[in-house]
Amino acid sequence: MDTERSLALFRETCDRWGRVQACAVLGRLAEIAGDYPAAAAWQREGVELAEELALWPDAAMR
Repeated sequence: MDTERSLALFRETCDRWGRVQACAVLGRLAEIAGDYPAAAAWQREGVELAEELALWPDAAMR
């Protein structure tokens, strides 16, 4: 999946903003698929990263 490849590249390049965006997409996709534990884990990771970067609107969306 493109999002998973993107996340891997963002991790490799230490791009935390990109990781926030990828986590959001992966969380939404997991929710659509009905995998609520995975969705919650992706959103939790996104919140933690967004808070580290002081991206308060992104953190609130999760």
